Amino acid sequence: MNALAKLAAAAIGAVTLTGCLPLTPTPEAARHPGTMVVYHGLGTTAAEFTATEPYASLIDGLEAQGWDVIVPAYPSEAVGDAMAANILAADPAALRDAWVNQYDHLALHGPVYLLGISWGGLVATNIATHANHTPDGLVLHLPALDPNYLTEFATVDMSALTDLAGFHGTAYVSWATDDTRVGYSTAAAMAGVWGATTREYVTLGHTTNDAVVADLLAYTKGLA
Repeated sequence: MNALAKLAAAAIGAVTLTGCLPLTPTPEAARHPGTMVVYHGLGTTAAEFTATEPYASLIDGLEAQGWDVIVPAYPSEAVGDAMAANILAADPAALRDAWVNQYDHLALHGPVYLLGISWGGLVATNIATHANHTPDGLVLHLPALDPNYLTEFATVDMSALTDLAGFHGTAYVSWATDDTRVGYSTAAAMAGVWGATTREYVTLGHTTNDAVVADLLAYTKGLA
């Protein structure tokens, strides 16, 4: 099976228990606002993300609000970082289609929101604009909406991942004006196109801290 075939197979296989993490079921008596699908940044896995602070506290906070939380393992985990990088460089649309295919096979209940951090923001937004089942909203923090801003993709044709204006749900977008990893101008511009709720940080860089988690949870609480 070649790398692209493995990627396609993983996109469907990732809907199994081993591909979506954690999740503690919400008691039936508790409020159930819907499903929150969370996408993490580069350089980590779903398992590592959910076990690392402050992201573990973010997941706990979402579950405490009653959300069904899904943290999918990216299809690229099935082929390894090096092969995924090669696929991305050769055919970004193939990786986007794998993200979308995985999402379209998830078991989702109630209103559905996608929460993306850094690279996960690009993943979430591509899913929102290309999936068969459009989510109700996006919650993005430091989203890498201009993938060519990232040093490792500066010379790669990433145009297949930047057709993002077609999303019409609700949105929250936060960015930092001193973010030298993914920049912020594209995120700010897209937030304007979407009519999003926004939060601008000035001295945050490309980080997620407890204060950011509190801001994200304050927004998702309002959705609930």
